[in-house]
Formats: sequence, structure tokens, C-alpha cells
Amino acid sequence: MRWQHQEPAAAALLAMLTGQEKEVYVNVPNHGLIGNLPEGCCVEVPALVDADGVHPRPVGELPIQLVALNRTFLNVVELTVRAVLDGDRRHVHHAAMLDPNTAATLPLPAIEALCDELIEAHGDLLPEGVRPAESRAGSSAGSRAGSRP
Repeated sequence: MRWQHQEPAAAALLAMLTGQEKEVYVNVPNHGLIGNLPEGCCVEVPALVDADGVHPRPVGELPIQLVALNRTFLNVVELTVRAVLDGDRRHVHHAAMLDPNTAATLPLPAIEALCDELIEAHGDLLPEGVRPAESRAGSSAGSRAGSRP
């Protein structure tokens, strides 16, 4: 069919199994692949896949406007991760406040309220430091959230 295409994961598996090279786009840690984005952040780059595996290819440097856009989202991701690692749910609020769509749509008090409502609604699925206080107090080693790795 004219518009039919192979899913990237299926194309990569086929290339690894057959040894027939295929180019796919992958999300991997940035280890010099995009020179003007932070080391270790997740980037999407082209990769050559063959019988030996997936080989991400360097892209070089992005135009400054694309770097600025990517850094905006990287800041949101960093704060979200810090919320979990530091056990500080305020970073969830900070991340949402920095998100361009959220910041353009809601005033700060509404963003804070939205985050609190979402944390309350999904608290049992969140890491302990981010959960509502009453969920943390009632959790045990056998709870669904507490048993996650």
C-alpha cells in the first residue's frame, strides 16, 4: 500500500534478526549525539540497526531556536525527576508552571490546584515522596505503590 510503513520497533527487530541494515529513529541518552544539548538527556536521533544492534548516529549541533525549545522541555523533565528523587512534590508544581502549554493556559494558583488534584487522584501510583501525606502515612511494604521497584 502507498502509505503503509513499518513500525520502528518491528523494523529494528527485523534488521537485528536478518542483518539487513535499517535506519530508525531512537530515543537514547545524549552522549555527544547532539552537541548543544546537555550530556545524558534523552534525545531522538537516527540510528543504524543491523545484526550487531542499534548504533545511534551523531546529529551535530541544532539551530539555536530548536535548542531553546528542547531546553524548555528538559527543564520540565528535570524538575519532575527531582520531585521523585528529592521526595519534594513542590517540584511537580514547578515543572507544571514551567511547561509552556500549562503556563499559557492557566494562572499559577490554578496550576498548583491542578497538580494537587492530580496527585490526590493518582497518589497510590506515585512514588512515596510525591504522594499526598495521608497516602504516605498509610502505605506499607505490601501496598501496590510500595512494592514497585
